[in-house]
Amino acid sequence: MMRALFCLLLCLSGPVFAQTRQFANVIYTPPSGWVHGYTPGPWIMLIPDDAQNTYCQDCYFYLATGAPGAWDATSYLTTQLRAFVDPSTYASQTIVQNPAAVAVGGRPGAMMVTSVDGKLLFTLAMTLKDRIELFGFEGPGNDQAQSANTVKVFGEQFEPFVKSMRFVSEGAAPLFPAPRPGPLDGLWWGIKQVWRLQYNAFSNSSQMVLVYEQRFLVFWPDGQVYDGTPPTGLGVPDREALLSSGNLRLGVYRLEDGNLHLTWSDGQTEDLPISGTVVTDGTGSLDRVTPLADGSPIDGQASVYYASSLYGHVGGSTVSMLVLYFPDGHWQSSDGVQSGTYKVKDGVVTLAFADKSAPISLLVFNGDSAVHIGDQILEPHG
Repeated sequence: MMRALFCLLLCLSGPVFAQTRQFANVIYTPPSGWVHGYTPGPWIMLIPDDAQNTYCQDCYFYLATGAPGAWDATSYLTTQLRAFVDPSTYASQTIVQNPAAVAVGGRPGAMMVTSVDGKLLFTLAMTLKDRIELFGFEGPGNDQAQSANTVKVFGEQFEPFVKSMRFVSEGAAPLFPAPRPGPLDGLWWGIKQVWRLQYNAFSNSSQMVLVYEQRFLVFWPDGQVYDGTPPTGLGVPDREALLSSGNLRLGVYRLEDGNLHLTWSDGQTEDLPISGTVVTDGTGSLDRVTPLADGSPIDGQASVYYASSLYGHVGGSTVSMLVLYFPDGHWQSSDGVQSGTYKVKDGVVTLAFADKSAPISLLVFNGDSAVHIGDQILEPHG
């Protein structure tokens, strides 16, 4: 459903032109007829630009982050059986072809083929000098005709795409420039109105609706910027670690002629007007806000939205819970099911779970005469 909605949104937004991008070590240009699709997982997904494309409906290209080191491609693939696979379909996955040595993009590598939920998934590992890259191709495989067409598209579309890639580790010039010192530092926050495609399950239809959307930009004096909540809060980010993990929210900034020029890690650019400390973003503006000091106690309640078990392009779910914060450093959900401790440091509040679940980190700051936790306002206990 999520991928179909993204296709519809692309059709509504008009023609899309291929632009060279960077993802971790890989520099690539989407092939003609293919565009970026929605993927919350740690990889890039390309989909046909026409949702009604009869040539290869439900076909997907995948680019992963690979791994450094002198890997044996066949051995590496044995650890990647469930790469690009939605957890809800694990039980349906069967091996069609075990990992075997093949040439990938004219280089040494390996390939395996699995059947997953009525589709064929080709997973490929390409061996470079000091690292390995991982790619995938998925297409319909419910019957012999579908499988034959998927294999055809694999040969005619996917293989040439892989051959066209360039790699930073082999000397290709990165699209992401090195940061240069700049005058901005701290957290900017704002709200704007945007049109979003919304699906109505009751009417089984989609429509464009006007919604309010919050945006966070974190700047550092070394010239780096982050869109959203940085993994390390307002502390200086580990640039190399973020890039190698495929993080697309890290960027660099510069001020020029009254504009804030942003370049993101995939090579995309964005220009936002800036006047004083106010940054204009479409229909809204972002202002510099003050994060809570390290060690600050929190007393009140706010809803928390976070992704749970999110692996892959459609897997996982969004969880919401009302969190009650107490000055002594502990928190609990309003229904009493979840609990743990919290800590305010580097502009974020990190919630640790008593049951050892993965912690959650949210930006916490003073804005509009209220304390904000993530995209919610802290309110008195009910």
